[in-house]
Amino acid sequence: MIQEHFGIYTEPQNENLKAFWSEGIFIFDTSALLSLYYLPKELRKNILEKTLTPIKDRIWIPQHVLYEFLKNRESKIKEPIERKYKDAWKENIDPINKLLKSLENHLTSFQNATQKKDSHPYIENEFNQNFMDNFSEFKNAYLDYEKNIKSEFTKRKEEILSVLENDDVLEFITSNLKIGEGFTFEEIMDIVKEGELRYRNTIPPGYKDLKNKEGTQIYGDLIVWKQILQHTQTYKKPVIFILNDVKIDWCYSIKHRGEDRIVHPRHELIKELYDSTNCKLWMYTFNQFLYNYSKLMDLPVEQSLIDEATLMITENQPEFELLLDTGSTNEAIDFVTKNRENIGKLKYLNHYRDMDKIEYETTLIGEKGSLKIKGGLTSGYAGAGPNGFIKLLTSLGLDKDVAHMYVKGNHDKTYSFEINFNDLHLNSHKYGIQTCPVCGNNNWNGVLCLSCGSMCDD
Repeated sequence: MIQEHFGIYTEPQNENLKAFWSEGIFIFDTSALLSLYYLPKELRKNILEKTLTPIKDRIWIPQHVLYEFLKNRESKIKEPIERKYKDAWKENIDPINKLLKSLENHLTSFQNATQKKDSHPYIENEFNQNFMDNFSEFKNAYLDYEKNIKSEFTKRKEEILSVLENDDVLEFITSNLKIGEGFTFEEIMDIVKEGELRYRNTIPPGYKDLKNKEGTQIYGDLIVWKQILQHTQTYKKPVIFILNDVKIDWCYSIKHRGEDRIVHPRHELIKELYDSTNCKLWMYTFNQFLYNYSKLMDLPVEQSLIDEATLMITENQPEFELLLDTGSTNEAIDFVTKNRENIGKLKYLNHYRDMDKIEYETTLIGEKGSLKIKGGLTSGYAGAGPNGFIKLLTSLGLDKDVAHMYVKGNHDKTYSFEINFNDLHLNSHKYGIQTCPVCGNNNWNGVLCLSCGSMCDD
């Protein structure tokens, strides 16, 4: 009896593990399903056909997982554009363009300073002219190269966006998998009441969402868990839960070579499922699921396919990502303040206005992850939203005049803009706004010109 009770807390081994996988039901969390979009089209197709299709009758999706999947699929599909292609351009092509412009300006200045025979310094004009001719050839070759890169990037972006209209992941889920029934509003309110008690006492799952979500979404993980319990009570099968949302309020984990690996589900969840259903629980990340699939399932699947998929998911998986949907400027500022350290050193801030819906979206991208705010931070006019936005930018290190220009001034009529924190000398804006020495516009703060992008060297 003691051995049987202890056994529910340990991962099955050897033949017991194979039996666990051959009998169990596979339940996927939203984060695991969304990770399929990290895979290129052909690789994604192979994973769907060769690993998930053979076990489709044993896969079950909680209704709340489907709801969150549908809510987040569009932004997840577009994510490689933001995190890969735009980053590659900003971190490489933009600096090259600035260096090229700066080099050309210095060469022209040097040529002008050395061309008069009656004053020093002077050199023969042919030296300057020969080099400028060579430089012009290089510049034209580079511009062709940049044009080709832009064309290739456009093709890749179009391929990514085409998934919105022809979504093989969504088609697979809705056509092949069993989807659970949702709870009534009254049932959700009962879960909220229980969640308040659980979260006060840090009882999993989901209590980590208490500070960064609102409404019933605070209890989204608990709603999913309750649907898992309800389903398992009916079908009485071991539960293999696959999730990439690796947090302490679901499981214990380690990071190995940049990849999060689940070590053990939270003991409270193992006991709760076993006490209510007499069934065992174990958890895996999607990568761990693929790895064990190739070892434990008597189904033909190429190891190279598994290896390629796990590598792609690991490379693209953000370490930390939070979303706030709000209309309150104060809530947006508080959200960033509380979670700022989690995303590491700031890289970019993207601010976008949907002109059709008149909605704003602001994303802070750091080395470890991102914070996304829908609403709250507005731009382009006077009021609490823009003023609060300026306050937030100054707290992140921008000079107040520079923050004012971004939020209220130097952008097009879409009221959208981007800030590259890699280019800014934060907390060192000491000159105020003045005339740019390169383009002549009054948009230079001594570090960065918001008109031409020129930077100083100090």
